Amino acid sequence: MHFLLDKILKMNDNIYMLEMFLAFNKEIIMKTIQPKNYNQDMVAKMMNDYRENPNRETVEKLAKDLGKSARSITAKLSQLGVYKKIERKTKTGKAIISKSDLVKIINEHYNLEMPSLVKATKEDLEKMVTNL
Repeated sequence: MHFLLDKILKMNDNIYMLEMFLAFNKEIIMKTIQPKNYNQDMVAKMMNDYRENPNRETVEKLAKDLGKSARSITAKLSQLGVYKKIERKTKTGKAIISKSDLVKIINEHYNLEMPSLVKATKEDLEKMVTNL
């Protein structure tokens, strides 16, 4: 009876040790077990296609071809250091300039520091910049 009790206690100790090992090494274990979303051929195709034509249409075409979402493709290209952020533009096609950038241009022109200019409307700041 005593022998059987010792065996059970040792088993419990082993289970506890195993649980502790798994708890502390969960990230390492998950990284080695987790399947890869993209194989080498897919990555090579993504990089080649996107480098040739870096735009949103290419991302969407890759997503369709590879059976992934556009966000997944964008994330992978970003991780690989290939993705280029698409510059936002106004309806007229001009690059978007923030109010703080306009204030910086005005401050540099007059060689002054006028932080309260940020409170002006963007339209007024744009007029000031065009009349410099």
